[in-house]
Amino acid sequence: MPKEGRILDAGCGTGLFGVVFKAMRRLNVPTLIGCDIFAPYLKAIPNGIYDDLVCCDIAHLPFRNKAFSGVVAVEVIEHLSKVNALQALKEFERVTREVIFLTTPVGYHKKTPADGNPYQTHLSGWSAGEFKKLGFKVRFLPDMSNKLWLFIPFALTYLTGIMAKTLVCFKKFA
Repeated sequence: MPKEGRILDAGCGTGLFGVVFKAMRRLNVPTLIGCDIFAPYLKAIPNGIYDDLVCCDIAHLPFRNKAFSGVVAVEVIEHLSKVNALQALKEFERVTREVIFLTTPVGYHKKTPADGNPYQTHLSGWSAGEFKKLGFKVRFLPDMSNKLWLFIPFALTYLTGIMAKTLVCFKKFA
């Protein structure tokens, strides 16, 4: 992630990434803005985690062009239909100057609403090839629930996708 400027945590939910990011602030990292469509989640985030919070749809971001050094979307894109997800990716490109970083499960995994949040439902599944066609570099994280990962080196999964559960995608600009 960029070391200066502003980072957008798109689909920040209850602020888990924000908590991790705040722990790193001791290293003089950028300003963090969180946004999510589900207002009750934003209201539940403790003060001080984000520099600002915005209730919005990530497929229609209310920010000016190139307003952020980077955009992060951790386990978010699968909650949108393919059409809305592709629109969100275009919005991420519009509002960032340097990098987009996102994670998503490999393929489709059924998930229904939780916490009274109708947006928790998974509406799409993604492959590495789809993100590569969109210009992203893709890496993989292992399925830690499958004990076979103990016998496959992490680097092999990270680089090839063998036994992968999660896609790690990034796209750099400039």
